[in-house]
Amino acid sequence: MFRTILAMSMAVLCLVAMAAHTEEENPFKKAKVGDWVEYTSKSEFSGQKSETEMKEVVTKKTETEVTYEMKIKAGGMDMPAQPVTIKLDQKYDPTHAQKGATVKEVSKGEETLTVGGKSVSTKWVELETTMKMGDKDIVSKSKVWTAPDAVPLGGMVKMENDMGGVGKTTMELKDFGNSK
Repeated sequence: MFRTILAMSMAVLCLVAMAAHTEEENPFKKAKVGDWVEYTSKSEFSGQKSETEMKEVVTKKTETEVTYEMKIKAGGMDMPAQPVTIKLDQKYDPTHAQKGATVKEVSKGEETLTVGGKSVSTKWVELETTMKMGDKDIVSKSKVWTAPDAVPLGGMVKMENDMGGVGKTTMELKDFGNSK
């Protein structure tokens, strides 16, 4: 059960984070091999609290694709690394993470946040996402802060997500850079 909820929450987090982009250009076009981001998240589902760490590292880039490896550590366990490939010659589809999900923008603004002792100018957006969980619709409400010019791999800096009574998650950028 915990793994199912974790998998769903990670899918929602990725979906919501990427849906925050209003850019016409694919945000992954700027990625370089070695770019990385590291996040921490705190979640509460059905009264159970958990902390998760996630690191994404670009492992390959061609003219038409970027591949990054996603490593997740949850409940003290390292999950198997997952490769993710993004097509660069197509408009980025933030709903690729969950077929049938719908995302609606509620409001937006700007705010400066601190990451690793550095001030980062961000744009934020509040979103409402509807997706299927089993046989019912789950409506989640999220606020996502991004800085795609400063932070690689889409630029997410922070995200707060309330999955409509199923659980809540806060995800924050811990650090970022390029290992090359």
